[in-house]
Amino acid sequence: MKGSFLFMLVARAGLVLAVLLFLAAWHLANRRIAEATRALCFDDATRVPKREVGLVLGCTRYLRTGRPNRYFAHRIDAAAALFHAGKIDRVLVSGASHRGEVDEAQSMKEALIEQGVPEGRIVCDHFGYRTIDSVLRASEVFDCREFVVISQRFHIERALYVTRHRGIDAIGFAARDVSRLGGRAVRGREVFARIRALLDVHVLGTRPRTLERG
Repeated sequence: MKGSFLFMLVARAGLVLAVLLFLAAWHLANRRIAEATRALCFDDATRVPKREVGLVLGCTRYLRTGRPNRYFAHRIDAAAALFHAGKIDRVLVSGASHRGEVDEAQSMKEALIEQGVPEGRIVCDHFGYRTIDSVLRASEVFDCREFVVISQRFHIERALYVTRHRGIDAIGFAARDVSRLGGRAVRGREVFARIRALLDVHVLGTRPRTLERG
């Protein structure tokens, strides 16, 4: 009985320690990424410096429930606004397009055309499996020397943290965010994504899954 009690105490102490370490890692990642990219993010389209390319980070057009994805809609609105304001000349849409029937890049292209962006000014990257794939492939595969990353601010910060440490000239334009209630699941994933971003950059030296053009 005594041994079982001690085991429970050690197990609980280990769990508490693991939680504290995770929270510390999250705090470090969040603060470091936000501070390192603050000056590179813009909320006002009129203040965005001119760049040749706008890189739209992908997500699905519709949720699993069939309802429109507001993250998607706001990113498309932001990209179209930059294009029509003359802040970008071309749009690179990057998404995971090999998961079943979902083609994020094609969906973004179609949505941009609906907003008046000429089809010939839109390029699809169908291998944007992760944010790090999208930004590194924009530079290495699509030869984008400088570009504007377009997504919600929390997502842009993580993307720009990668570009900043890989010597890529990129800035960000923040699309309208989704309410905390509607975006709760995405925000939850971001906790882990920021920790992973630090590991990708400083520990793992993560490269794109593929450098195939497509």
